[in-house]
Amino acid sequence: MRRAIDALGATPPDADPQARWGSALRIGLAGRLEELVDGWNACAQLRQDIDEGLKGAAPLRRTAALGSRVLHRDYGMALLSALAAVIAICLCGAFWIVTGWPMGSAATMMAAVFCCFFATMDDPVPAIHGFLKWTLWSIPISAVYVLVLMPTVQDFGMLVVICAPLFLLLGFYLPRPRTSCPRWR
Repeated sequence: MRRAIDALGATPPDADPQARWGSALRIGLAGRLEELVDGWNACAQLRQDIDEGLKGAAPLRRTAALGSRVLHRDYGMALLSALAAVIAICLCGAFWIVTGWPMGSAATMMAAVFCCFFATMDDPVPAIHGFLKWTLWSIPISAVYVLVLMPTVQDFGMLVVICAPLFLLLGFYLPRPRTSCPRWR
């Protein structure tokens, strides 16, 4: 199998631009096939290790069969995200202390959680705007449920009758890719 993949990737360079494009595609395909075969072999080795562990045998090695592959790491983005989280938490905490706000801990906690939610994104602003938009949409709905509908609930059947319309409506939109996970526009 490896020889066939190596033969696919070892195509001689041609002067013709169309042939060079085909050669580049074959080289890319050979690289992806090699990763696929390596992943398949690692999965087979891990499955064998799991079977041996279920039989009660001691593990043969201490490292995983996946090896020491290092994925891309963006230290600059990690540092920038950590710095943004520290600044947001410190500013919220300082505002909480200076104003004596009784529920300021919630703002500080939410700043920390939001910074962690959006830390991995290159441009978190659209995601934050979408999150805020859907949070604002949920406020009147939750107010109706908490202040009007839930006080009338006396048993489980009534709870189902009250919750069913909203759950069915939201469940109707969830399976559709266009409406289930907005692109944070």
